[in-house]
Amino acid sequence: MHAAAKWDNVEILQKLQEWARGKLTTEEINKLLLTTDRDGMTAWHVAARDGQLTFLHEIWDLGEEIINRLFLATDNNERTLLHLAAEGDKIWTLQKILEWAKEKLQKEEVNKLLLATDNTGMTAWHVAAVRGQQEMFMKIWHLAEENRTIEEINKKMLFATDDMGRTVLHMTARAYKPQILEEILKWAKEKLTSQEVNKFLLATDDEGRTVFHLTAETEKLKILQEILEWAKEKITTE
Repeated sequence: MHAAAKWDNVEILQKLQEWARGKLTTEEINKLLLTTDRDGMTAWHVAARDGQLTFLHEIWDLGEEIINRLFLATDNNERTLLHLAAEGDKIWTLQKILEWAKEKLQKEEVNKLLLATDNTGMTAWHVAAVRGQQEMFMKIWHLAEENRTIEEINKKMLFATDDMGRTVLHMTARAYKPQILEEILKWAKEKLTSQEVNKFLLATDDEGRTVFHLTAETEKLKILQEILEWAKEKITTE
């Protein structure tokens, strides 16, 4: 099944499905779908990484009973399907995964998927931001917005840090992604109180650097100016 996913051989997968439904119990089919390769990937992970939409859909049909486990399964680097699609710049794959998640998962499971971090502490949202994938970045955010609960997932996403203590603001400023930075500042303005804005702007990474330090160090003066202009309107005397 992994080999069929890698080469996008839907015909072989359909034959496997036909054989599995005739010969295996539901429990055995589920076990097959959750089988991982040496990288810890299921066939679904492989298809997501390579952007094989048709293949993803076929596995979806076969594994509907364990779909939440497939969504939340991670590889050896703790990456979910969303991480893999974001890393591979597979926008249509990521969009379909988000649509399926919204359709099939409970709100708590969707939130768990959106906040899942890889072994560097990055969510798929962080990955899309650093790679400059604005459309992906916004699609993930909008699903969180639609799925918001009392847990205020949007705020959690803004304040989430990687294993170096960096927020999405640190990452996009350092990677020089001005369009994404503009969206982050807009959303922060909409979602955060004045005190939370202070906390967001003055958050430090593990080396004690704020976003202002990072942009100054890397001479990203345009980014620094944009953040300072925005901060001037929002930051309180505290």
